[in-house]
Amino acid sequence: MEKLDLTKKYKSYFTATTQPQIVNIEPASFISIRGKGDPSGEAFAKDIEAMYSTAYAMKFTCKDEGKDFVVSKLEGQWWFDETRFTGQTMNSAAVEVPRSEWEYGY
Repeated sequence: MEKLDLTKKYKSYFTATTQPQIVNIEPASFISIRGKGDPSGEAFAKDIEAMYSTAYAMKFTCKDEGKDFVVSKLEGQWWFDETRFTGQTMNSAAVEVPRSEWEYGY
């Protein structure tokens, strides 16, 4: 049985360049989480653990059906409420916006 590895099959989706670019991605299904809080906090760790537990449960179910795949690397986005923290740039926000106010999506 051949294992599906999305990072190899769709290399352009997972390869960063030095300049921003638009990448058109085919329709697909993903599991994801959204939350708010310190990335070194317990709530964040529990969210990531839950997401990986779900991903591996799905992987082993699919593997039993002969459709194995590689669980892709974790990718995330962090942001903050720009209306509450007016005037912050991405450079200053890391220091000026409390980590408890950071929002994330993975």
